[in-house]
Amino acid sequence: MDRLLSVLSYKYLGSIIDNRLNFNMNVEKMCRKGLQCIHCLQKLSHFHVDKTLVALFYKSYVESVLTFSLICWYGNTSIKARKTLSKTVKMCSKVMGVPVQLSYNLYSRQVVRKAHTILSDCAHPLHSEFWLLPSGSGFGKGKGTLLLVTYTVYSEM
Repeated sequence: MDRLLSVLSYKYLGSIIDNRLNFNMNVEKMCRKGLQCIHCLQKLSHFHVDKTLVALFYKSYVESVLTFSLICWYGNTSIKARKTLSKTVKMCSKVMGVPVQLSYNLYSRQVVRKAHTILSDCAHPLHSEFWLLPSGSGFGKGKGTLLLVTYTVYSEM
């Protein structure tokens, strides 16, 4: 007979999930990778690379590392972990000398984009579960457990 092992954390599809489903270890991993990326940004600044190219490097490499599967784990992280992630993003901005979007703004943008994708695909299983409000500023809830209001995700128990 097979037995299930209890573990403190598990890496699944590139994201670390701990036994409390709060993804704080995942944020720590993302921030460590972000610090390595900051080193690359510092080198680019040291070589006096044009700021538009540095910003392009940030958007294409650093931001993609920091926001990998963001829509899945950001909502279940602690405030401390979110501040750590924001601190890493702010350090990148300081090194580049160019303002960048904070992690919450990126998360909100991804949630809205995913919701619009679901609404435009009639075959999607969640298509009937919510709809765009007449004001256009949020989403109404159906019978499911997903509620999107003013571009923020809430889950009901």
